[in-house]
Amino acid sequence: MVRRVFYMVGGEGESLRAVAKKLERDGLPTPKRAKHWNRSFFRGCISDDVYRPHTFEEVKATVTPEVAARLDPNKNYGLWLFNRLGHKVRQVSEPSGNGRRYRKAHDWYHKPKEEWIAVPVPDSGMPRDLIEAARAAIEGNRRPARAGRRFWELTGGIAHCGECG
Repeated sequence: MVRRVFYMVGGEGESLRAVAKKLERDGLPTPKRAKHWNRSFFRGCISDDVYRPHTFEEVKATVTPEVAARLDPNKNYGLWLFNRLGHKVRQVSEPSGNGRRYRKAHDWYHKPKEEWIAVPVPDSGMPRDLIEAARAAIEGNRRPARAGRRFWELTGGIAHCGECG
Protein backbone atom coordinates (compact mmCIF):
# COMPACT_ATOMS: atom_id res chain seq x y z
CA MET A 1 0.00 0.00 0.00
CA VAL A 2 2.75 2.45 0.94
CA ARG A 3 4.68 1.63 -2.24
CA ARG A 4 1.59 2.45 -4.26
CA VAL A 5 1.27 5.82 -2.51
CA PHE A 6 4.92 6.64 -3.27
CA TYR A 7 4.52 5.68 -6.94
CA MET A 8 1.32 7.72 -7.32
CA VAL A 9 2.78 10.84 -5.68
CA GLY A 10 6.44 10.64 -6.73
CA GLY A 11 6.18 8.81 -10.04
CA GLU A 12 2.81 9.85 -11.45
CA GLY A 13 2.58 13.31 -9.86
CA GLU A 14 -0.77 12.70 -8.17
CA SER A 15 -1.95 14.94 -5.34
CA LEU A 16 -2.65 13.48 -1.91
CA ARG A 17 -6.36 14.10 -2.46
CA ALA A 18 -6.24 12.19 -5.76
CA VAL A 19 -4.45 9.30 -4.04
CA ALA A 20 -7.16 9.17 -1.36
CA LYS A 21 -9.92 9.17 -3.97
CA LYS A 22 -8.27 6.38 -5.99
CA LEU A 23 -7.79 4.16 -2.95
CA GLU A 24 -11.39 4.74 -1.85
CA ARG A 25 -12.67 4.03 -5.37
CA ASP A 26 -10.68 0.79 -5.42
CA GLY A 27 -12.26 -0.19 -2.10
CA LEU A 28 -8.97 -0.45 -0.21
CA PRO A 29 -9.46 -0.14 3.56
CA THR A 30 -7.61 2.38 5.68
CA PRO A 31 -5.24 1.09 8.39
CA LYS A 32 -7.91 1.72 11.04
CA ARG A 33 -10.87 0.74 8.83
CA ALA A 34 -12.14 4.34 8.63
CA LYS A 35 -14.59 5.35 5.92
CA HIS A 36 -12.19 7.76 4.19
CA TRP A 37 -8.44 7.94 3.73
CA ASN A 38 -6.78 10.73 5.68
CA ARG A 39 -4.21 12.72 3.68
CA SER A 40 -2.09 13.23 6.79
CA PHE A 41 -1.46 9.46 6.75
CA PHE A 42 0.09 9.76 3.27
CA ARG A 43 2.09 12.82 4.31
CA GLY A 44 3.43 10.93 7.34
CA CYS A 45 4.46 7.92 5.23
CA ILE A 46 6.21 10.05 2.62
CA SER A 47 8.17 12.01 5.21
CA ASP A 48 9.06 8.99 7.38
CA ASP A 49 12.70 7.86 7.12
CA VAL A 50 11.71 4.25 7.70
CA TYR A 51 10.91 3.93 3.95
CA ARG A 52 13.92 5.90 2.67
CA PRO A 53 16.98 3.73 1.96
CA HIS A 54 20.08 4.80 3.92
CA THR A 55 23.57 3.52 3.20
CA PHE A 56 25.53 1.76 5.91
CA GLU A 57 27.67 4.89 6.39
CA GLU A 58 24.57 7.07 6.94
CA VAL A 59 23.17 4.61 9.46
CA LYS A 60 26.53 4.21 11.20
CA ALA A 61 26.59 7.97 11.87
CA THR A 62 23.24 7.84 13.71
CA VAL A 63 23.44 4.63 15.76
CA THR A 64 25.72 3.43 18.53
CA PRO A 65 28.91 1.55 17.59
CA GLU A 66 27.45 -1.67 19.07
CA VAL A 67 24.46 -1.48 16.74
CA ALA A 68 26.60 -0.54 13.72
CA ALA A 69 28.84 -3.57 14.34
CA ARG A 70 25.84 -5.89 13.85
CA LEU A 71 24.84 -4.41 10.47
CA ASP A 72 25.89 -5.57 6.99
CA PRO A 73 27.99 -2.82 5.35
CA ASN A 74 26.76 -3.89 1.88
CA LYS A 75 23.06 -3.35 2.60
CA ASN A 76 20.76 -0.35 2.83
CA TYR A 77 18.52 0.27 5.82
CA GLY A 78 15.56 2.39 6.77
CA LEU A 79 15.63 4.38 9.99
CA TRP A 80 12.81 4.23 12.50
CA LEU A 81 13.09 7.14 14.91
CA PHE A 82 12.07 6.11 18.41
CA ASN A 83 11.36 8.45 21.34
CA ARG A 84 10.26 11.43 19.22
CA LEU A 85 7.13 12.13 21.26
CA GLY A 86 6.75 12.65 24.98
CA HIS A 87 3.56 12.04 26.94
CA LYS A 88 2.36 13.83 30.06
CA VAL A 89 -0.68 12.77 32.05
CA ARG A 90 -2.28 15.13 34.54
CA GLN A 91 -5.41 15.02 36.63
CA VAL A 92 -8.09 17.62 35.91
CA SER A 93 -11.10 18.43 38.06
CA GLU A 94 -14.31 19.73 36.55
CA PRO A 95 -17.58 20.82 38.15
CA SER A 96 -20.42 18.36 37.66
CA GLY A 97 -24.03 18.07 38.78
CA ASN A 98 -23.16 16.43 42.11
CA GLY A 99 -19.80 17.98 43.03
CA ARG A 100 -16.55 17.61 41.14
CA ARG A 101 -15.57 15.11 38.50
CA TYR A 102 -11.96 14.07 38.02
CA ARG A 103 -10.44 12.87 34.77
CA LYS A 104 -7.00 12.46 33.24
CA ALA A 105 -5.78 14.80 30.52
CA HIS A 106 -3.12 13.62 28.10
CA ASP A 107 -0.60 15.99 26.51
CA TRP A 108 1.73 14.92 23.69
CA TYR A 109 4.80 16.98 22.83
CA HIS A 110 7.82 16.71 20.51
CA LYS A 111 11.12 15.86 22.17
CA PRO A 112 14.42 17.45 21.08
CA LYS A 113 16.31 15.62 18.31
CA GLU A 114 19.13 14.79 20.72
CA GLU A 115 16.76 12.43 22.57
CA TRP A 116 15.61 10.55 19.45
CA ILE A 117 16.89 7.00 19.05
CA ALA A 118 17.57 5.78 15.50
CA VAL A 119 16.69 2.12 14.95
CA PRO A 120 17.84 0.53 11.67
CA VAL A 121 15.17 -1.54 9.91
CA PRO A 122 15.33 -3.61 6.68
CA ASP A 123 15.29 -1.61 3.44
CA SER A 124 11.82 -0.94 2.02
CA GLY A 125 13.00 -1.81 -1.49
CA MET A 126 11.84 1.48 -2.98
CA PRO A 127 14.29 3.56 -4.99
CA ARG A 128 15.65 6.61 -3.23
CA ASP A 129 14.89 8.90 -6.19
CA LEU A 130 11.21 7.93 -6.06
CA ILE A 131 11.06 8.76 -2.35
CA GLU A 132 12.82 12.08 -2.91
CA ALA A 133 10.42 12.90 -5.78
CA ALA A 134 7.41 12.18 -3.54
CA ARG A 135 8.88 14.37 -0.78
CA ALA A 136 9.55 17.18 -3.24
CA ALA A 137 5.96 16.90 -4.55
CA ILE A 138 4.45 17.51 -1.10
CA GLU A 139 7.08 19.92 0.18
CA GLY A 140 5.13 23.05 -0.70
CA ASN A 141 1.79 21.73 0.57
CA ARG A 142 0.20 23.90 3.20
CA ARG A 143 -2.79 23.22 5.38
CA PRO A 144 -5.72 25.43 4.30
CA ALA A 145 -6.52 28.30 6.65
CA ARG A 146 -9.41 27.71 9.02
CA ALA A 147 -10.46 31.33 8.84
CA GLY A 148 -14.04 30.54 7.89
CA ARG A 149 -15.74 33.50 6.31
CA ARG A 150 -13.84 36.16 8.20
CA PHE A 151 -12.55 39.23 6.39
CA TRP A 152 -8.76 39.45 6.09
CA GLU A 153 -6.90 42.61 5.18
CA LEU A 154 -4.10 42.02 2.69
CA THR A 155 -0.53 42.88 3.56
CA GLY A 156 1.10 45.51 1.37
CA GLY A 157 2.89 44.17 -1.69
CA ILE A 158 0.64 41.16 -2.22
CA ALA A 159 -2.11 42.80 -4.29
CA HIS A 160 -2.39 46.16 -5.97
CA CYS A 161 -5.40 48.22 -7.03
CA GLY A 162 -5.73 48.43 -10.82
CA GLU A 163 -6.70 52.11 -10.69
CA CYS A 164 -4.52 53.72 -8.03
CA GLY A 165 -1.75 51.14 -7.76
